[in-house]
Amino acid sequence: MNLQTTEVFAPWTHQLLARAKLSAAGLDVWFGDGLTCRVPMAELRQRVGQVPRAVTLSEINEVLLRVASGEDYAIPWDFFRFRVDAAYRANMQAIDADSDRVVGARIRAWREGRGWSQTALADAAHLSRVTLSRVESGRQEATLPTLRALATVFALSVGQLVAGMEDTGDHDE
Repeated sequence: MNLQTTEVFAPWTHQLLARAKLSAAGLDVWFGDGLTCRVPMAELRQRVGQVPRAVTLSEINEVLLRVASGEDYAIPWDFFRFRVDAAYRANMQAIDADSDRVVGARIRAWREGRGWSQTALADAAHLSRVTLSRVESGRQEATLPTLRALATVFALSVGQLVAGMEDTGDHDE
C-alpha cells in the first residue's frame, strides 16, 4: 500500500472536528473538546470503495477522504461524534424517535381524515398493515420508498405528507 501519513488541523472548532490523521491503521479524528475517534482502515475502505490516500477537513466540518482516482468522499462530523460521545448519541436517538412519532402521527391523521382503515391504506400503498401500524405508532422509521408510496396514495408530495400541510397541487418533491 502506497500511503503516506497525513495530518491536518482546523482551528475554528469547539465540539466539532479539530484535527484528522490518516494512516495505514485508519482515520483518527479529534474534536475540540478532546474526544477522539478511530475508524479502522478496513471500514474506511468499505465505506468509500477503495483505500483513501489523503484527508482534509472542509469548512463545513466534514472529513474529506481522497482516493487514488482523485475523488473526495465526504464524511460528516456527526458520524464520528455519534461513535464516541454517548450523550450526543442518546440525544440524536431521542430526536430520531420523536421524529418517527411525529411523522407517524401525521400519516395517521391523513388516513383518518379520509376515513380509511389501516388495511385500506396499506393495500393501496402496497405495504403490509403491520408496517403501516408500526410507522403510524412511531415504532418503525418510515423509509423514503414507504413515504413516497403513501404520498402517492394521498395525492400529496412527501414534504406535504410529513409536514402535515394541505395539498397545494404541487407534487414535485
